[in-house]
Amino acid sequence: MHLLETHFPGCHVEHHSKQDNIPRWLPSLNSAEVKRIVTEDRVRWATESMAPFKSPGKDGIYPVLLQKGLQSVLFPICKIYQASLMLGYIPFIWREATVSFLSKPDKR
Repeated sequence: MHLLETHFPGCHVEHHSKQDNIPRWLPSLNSAEVKRIVTEDRVRWATESMAPFKSPGKDGIYPVLLQKGLQSVLFPICKIYQASLMLGYIPFIWREATVSFLSKPDKR
């Protein structure tokens, strides 16, 4: 939840019920503000700033694939991020990560 609070200030997390245990991100921004914040320029910057050959996410997509095909996927990616913020829903796949710790020689 810390990442959500960092990247989407002014929003808060709410659990609707104990049974679903699905956090809802409640935006304090209206659709015009979201569209002003999530722009093609910002998504382009974020995509281009990733190290191209870092490990892929759960979706199997390497950053270099997004970077090379950015012009084809830029508009849909912006719309997905905008919808996520406006609906207050974070897709399950975005909540998962695989982390591998690699020890360095002579380090504990």
